[in-house]
Amino acid sequence: MKSFDGHSHIGKDTFFPIEGNLIKYIELLKQNNIIEANVMGVACPTYELNGEKFQSLIWTFENKRFKYHSRKKIKNEWIQTQENPVNPYAEYNAQVKKELNVDNIKLNFVPLIHPTLDTEEHISNIISENPIAVKIHGLACAITPSETNKEILKLVASKNIPIIVHTDNHPTENNPFEYLRKNNSALAWLNLFEKYNNRGYITHGASLCSKSFDIINNSEAHILAIGPDLLIESEPECLLQKKSYLSSIIAQVDMNKIVFDIDYPFNINNFSDYSIDFTPAKRIGNLELTNLEKSKILYNNAKKFFDNN
Repeated sequence: MKSFDGHSHIGKDTFFPIEGNLIKYIELLKQNNIIEANVMGVACPTYELNGEKFQSLIWTFENKRFKYHSRKKIKNEWIQTQENPVNPYAEYNAQVKKELNVDNIKLNFVPLIHPTLDTEEHISNIISENPIAVKIHGLACAITPSETNKEILKLVASKNIPIIVHTDNHPTENNPFEYLRKNNSALAWLNLFEKYNNRGYITHGASLCSKSFDIINNSEAHILAIGPDLLIESEPECLLQKKSYLSSIIAQVDMNKIVFDIDYPFNINNFSDYSIDFTPAKRIGNLELTNLEKSKILYNNAKKFFDNN
């Protein structure tokens, strides 16, 4: 049964030990009969350009606020190059887009955007190329939905371009990272998207948020992505329902609103076992669903949602 991977990454993430290798990713696509995929750079990229190494964006938490800077590696030491870098992912996006120009499989490039550091002119240039979607990762950007530049949301909405957004949850807020996880909830992003007429690709099963499910079920603008299910299930304390992850989604979400994605290279078993999950599509195929329902999740729903751009 053919599949569509709605959300995966390539590149080296500064804080994650597994590199998103394009060759290995294409092998994964073939194993899961994936014929089309949306691919973006990793959330916290470390990359090379002209023989030098750069980090697009690093955040720290000082004096009760987040601070942002970019870095360059000089003589084996990372040196801060700019505070509050403007359009921090521009250079990296260009590199990823070029790398995705491969034969025999349809890889749709999705640019990363920063909803406070990107200029409106930069976003206008991005959407003028009519990408299949754009990606916001609030944890990597160190922002919450309420801080987003609303003019950026309006620009993206004006072209009917979906926003693939990282959504999360955490039971506590004992440090800045937990704070970002808890406050980048699916419900907060959905409420923002509803206000500014954005189309939302809501990742990670919305942490099983029933209010988010209700919004998605009753809106043509949003869709729910389910990967990486093994990793998400490994953190039950971060889910809002104490039930089986996939079964809960199947039972509560409109079958026309559920989409398959891998989230490579974050499709690992858990944070103790970083083994890549090679059979995510097979797991959907083994669910007690009709073939039509499986086809909707694996391919039809994503194809319809992104072709509506």
